[in-house]
Amino acid sequence: MQNRMKTHQLEKEHTAVLTNVQVSTLATLGNDGYPYAVPAQDVDDYLAAVPQDVRVVLENLHKAIKAAAPKVEEVISYQIPTFKYNGPLVFFAAFKNHCSFYVVSKSVMGTFNSELKPYDTSGTTIHFSAENPLPTALVKKIVKARIEENELRVKHKQDNSYQYVAFLRGINVGGHVLIKMTDLKKFFEKMRFKNIRTLLASGNVIFESDRKDKKVLTKEIGSGLKKVFKKDINIILRSLDDLKKLQSSEPFKEIDMAPGIRLYVTFLSEKAILRTITIPYISPQKEFCILHATPTEVFSVLDISKGKGTPDAMNILEKEYGSDVTTRNWNTVLKILK
Repeated sequence: MQNRMKTHQLEKEHTAVLTNVQVSTLATLGNDGYPYAVPAQDVDDYLAAVPQDVRVVLENLHKAIKAAAPKVEEVISYQIPTFKYNGPLVFFAAFKNHCSFYVVSKSVMGTFNSELKPYDTSGTTIHFSAENPLPTALVKKIVKARIEENELRVKHKQDNSYQYVAFLRGINVGGHVLIKMTDLKKFFEKMRFKNIRTLLASGNVIFESDRKDKKVLTKEIGSGLKKVFKKDINIILRSLDDLKKLQSSEPFKEIDMAPGIRLYVTFLSEKAILRTITIPYISPQKEFCILHATPTEVFSVLDISKGKGTPDAMNILEKEYGSDVTTRNWNTVLKILK
């Protein structure tokens, strides 16, 4: 609980401080800061534009940052050198009468408060000069502390992020409910989900959310789809962990694969009718078989070499379990999990 509260506080501080850095830097650089009126393309360009005495100090600062954070990404952002690692890490800038090192963390500033006493500080910014530069050892400790903060923030988000797959029923089948996957992805982005990808055109959307309640998510996604696409689109939500468990259960291990054999998993919603047919069920012509059934999934096999096609198999499933279901080829599920 304490770690969660600390991480939440870090995120609030990070957002507020970063905004202040951006605004104040733009304002100051326009008046008495470097690199004059020419935006630098990279950190080396930036350093080349400052006076020699300042350049030496900032080059040492630059080396200390990279030594403490070998995987850091460096860019010029808001006209100053910016270093990123799991998000913004630190910044530095040269001004007419001083240099600034932006730590972007009140917590880290507090940790090194005693070592920062020889320097002027303002919020999360340390001011120093060519005559009184920051010690390399202190810079490294600050950068490493910021790395730990950013890693904690990322871990917190991962620990509180859930991966889902939305299976949409009846998308792009038989000319009905035609939706481009690019449009579907944009819809999920507007719903503020993360790491969204679609698979095939049959309406399979993999995404991340920080919300755990699948019932609420299902309802909100369904309502949103109707509002945007003007169609009632049934969706069935499963977590990636749910699908991994299905894979681990090896539902089709008893099937000898051959040309014409198709393996299917039917996902049942809470509204689906749970029938009491005898399992395994074999159709009269023996081309279709329901192998297993649980309260949430039905596993079936179709042999198209015997003259019947997928629509016939789907009709049998809907007759037994109702229309609040959606079926996918087992290969599609395996592709989702790759």
